[in-house]
Amino acid sequence: MSYPIWTADALRSEIRPYRGVVWRFQHATGIEFLCAGAIGQLHLNKLLASVKYPSRFRRGDAQGGVFYAAEKLQTAAAEVTFYQLLFFYLESPDIVRPESKKFSAFSVTIDAQRTIDLTQPNLSRDQLAWTKLNDHTDCQNLAEQARIAEVQAIRYWSVRTQTQCSDANLAVLHPSSLEFNENLGRDDWYLNLRSLTQAEWREGRSGEKYTFSYAQFQRDPRLKNFALNAVS
Repeated sequence: MSYPIWTADALRSEIRPYRGVVWRFQHATGIEFLCAGAIGQLHLNKLLASVKYPSRFRRGDAQGGVFYAAEKLQTAAAEVTFYQLLFFYLESPDIVRPESKKFSAFSVTIDAQRTIDLTQPNLSRDQLAWTKLNDHTDCQNLAEQARIAEVQAIRYWSVRTQTQCSDANLAVLHPSSLEFNENLGRDDWYLNLRSLTQAEWREGRSGEKYTFSYAQFQRDPRLKNFALNAVS
């Protein structure tokens, strides 16, 4: 099996500008610090620096953090749903799932003059490597070379939406690319995982809803035999 080899020099020829508003869900208790002005921007930078767990574009021992966000709010909700299911199914199956878990959705602007886009040629020719469900080795190798090439952000397909490779996410490698929005667009959303068949998100004020069938997440082998216990 061949693996994609993208060196820092090769990536430099793929760099392009990106500017757009992206969305992220944060645990409600973790967003209290988000306020307007320079203080808010400082905290946003600290948020990126603190995200240092292993992830698609970051090894566990890497130095820099990665800030993940989605171009669509619904895509961000699908991403959070997947990892909540992993938590309750694999990591903590004995914890009673909350009927209503509160998250805050907020937007930021990404203005990155040095972005690589894995959804576009030439990088898209290795799409199978970039969209693996639970093996992030190729993406992590790419991110390491991207940092050497001073790439600020990586645009890539989400693999958690119902139709794979239809909506994009951003992985921000450097806080200089993040612009704190004075109007955060912050909304409180509530995730309900009590159902045995689907997850439901509800916006607190308008009542807007997103629903995700658990079946769409079973493409990932970690959830292949997924089943939740009934909650009384």
